[in-house]
Amino acid sequence: MLSALEAGEADTVVTLWTSRLSRDERQRAEILDVFDALRVDWHAVADGGWVDRSTYAGYLTYGVHTVFDVAYSKRVGENWRRAHERRLAAGLPKSTSPRFGYRYDSAEKKYVVHPAEADVVRDLYRRYTRGDGFTPLVAWLNAGGWRVAGTGGEWTVRTLSRFLDSGFAAGFISQEDKVRDSQKGSHERLLTDDQWQAYRARREKQSALGRKASGAGERWWLAGLVKCGRCGGPTFVDSYKRDKSSVWCSNHRANRATCDGVTMLRAYIEGAVGLWLGGHLQKVEALAKANGRPQADAASTEYGDAVAALDKVADGLADLEVKDALGDIQPVVYRRAKERLMVEHQRAEERVRAAAEKLNAPKPDPGKIRDGIKRGWGADERAALAAVLDRVEVTKEGLTIRPVTGKDATYTRAELTPRCNVAKCERVHYSRGLCKSHKMRAEKVGILDAVVERMGDDQPVLTEREFTAAIKRAVTLAP
Repeated sequence: MLSALEAGEADTVVTLWTSRLSRDERQRAEILDVFDALRVDWHAVADGGWVDRSTYAGYLTYGVHTVFDVAYSKRVGENWRRAHERRLAAGLPKSTSPRFGYRYDSAEKKYVVHPAEADVVRDLYRRYTRGDGFTPLVAWLNAGGWRVAGTGGEWTVRTLSRFLDSGFAAGFISQEDKVRDSQKGSHERLLTDDQWQAYRARREKQSALGRKASGAGERWWLAGLVKCGRCGGPTFVDSYKRDKSSVWCSNHRANRATCDGVTMLRAYIEGAVGLWLGGHLQKVEALAKANGRPQADAASTEYGDAVAALDKVADGLADLEVKDALGDIQPVVYRRAKERLMVEHQRAEERVRAAAEKLNAPKPDPGKIRDGIKRGWGADERAALAAVLDRVEVTKEGLTIRPVTGKDATYTRAELTPRCNVAKCERVHYSRGLCKSHKMRAEKVGILDAVVERMGDDQPVLTEREFTAAIKRAVTLAP
């Protein structure tokens, strides 16, 4: 409105009541200064029409309206605050809007757990913490027929991320990070403290890597584990057709000045990790036995100590607020003490999240890794892999596999280049698992598909002698 007036597009403002201009005295005065400077007329239709402040009677009438408008605004605000305080005291959020995983019981005036949806909520947090991204979780929800509470619409990345971030399932009734911990609800919690902190820890870790809830899914089984060897940043796969896709540096794509960028065929990386993983399984079994009860107990003790320290700081903040409300502390002292305690509270929260991440960290599980190799990598299988494989660094010279424990494994690009699958043939792979020579020979006599199918079995690859015999047999049988 003000922009239109300043541009000369209008010279009159019409509102229903005087309060529609503003109920704040200072803001209204500033707007009226603009009206006077631009010579704009103001009409409040239900409050007498033209507001003439140039005469004694007109200014007095305007002043009465202003007093009533501001007083009404303060009364509404006070009533709202009292209602809000009553809801908070009862452990209820600001509104009784529908919440996925719960149903609002109007007779009991509280949220009660919806068993089927509650299981889905727990699984969502578990799967995200174990490695699934928002996009596959949204697809899983919608495919299962689950809909957003209240609207009945399908889930999106935005609605799911906001729902999980709210912390309602963890017992909180405020979405504001600064006051969330002090506003616990009366509804039954679906998550434990360590599960919630583990979710927050991974959420912050993803944000630090520049991964927001934007819809980018984690469809690759090595997603998040492959890093650029130059800048240490994340990578992305340009295509999900395995035989054609490459892995690129994400920082190079976003800003070429930050990193020169590296790229490598996805098949090369998967082949190297697969070979390393196959020979590493025995070490994984030994690691799984070593990481038993002692480490779990240590992680549990560390988490308990971190939570106790956080509670102590929170109690200190609560006591400080009480002293301020009673006037038992000087304002300057109160501000300084609160600033110090807020810093301590933030650090204590970070320690709790770090401890929760250790407590909920995936354990080395050879069985899950074998399942991933044979049947595909789900959230649990990727979590088991992340417990063994810290990262894969890709450089222009090759790649380095860095395990969680043990020695690094480095491969040059020459070593990564696939070779012909005919036994003892050292020529470079050309197409469909064969070098150019073997592919042309098999293609010429029409046995290429049979050779490729034969090499796809779990049986040993063809030897040169078997390959030659197949060629001769095909030529003999040719019409």
